[in-house]
Amino acid sequence: YEMNLYGHVSIECEIRKNNLLEALLSNLLGEGHDISTNRKLRFYVDEINNISHPYKIKWKIKNVGDEAERRGNVRGEILDDEGGSERFETADFSGPHFVECYVIYGNQVVARDRIDVPIHN
Repeated sequence: YEMNLYGHVSIECEIRKNNLLEALLSNLLGEGHDISTNRKLRFYVDEINNISHPYKIKWKIKNVGDEAERRGNVRGEILDDEGGSERFETADFSGPHFVECYVIYGNQVVARDRIDVPIHN
């Protein structure tokens, strides 16, 4: 896709343990904390501005680090949104992971956002 970043998108992540909301990722990052393993993560579009319909949402889930390599689970693919402008993942292992969200209009990326997902055991 061609980049033409004229719009705005922001993403957030709910961190859940035993189906109970534990924290928002932006709050944890602001306090200098990481995500503990064995958590469920719900990434979602918090805000979109200056972009007309119809647009598509795509997600990049990037797993990196020694543990990702050991498990053969290094990731970085770009995935279609499953509907609802959200993506569900799990905090299975430690590493300096990240998630990006792309808003596609026509054949152009018109907005993107990234959130770091630091996970530790």
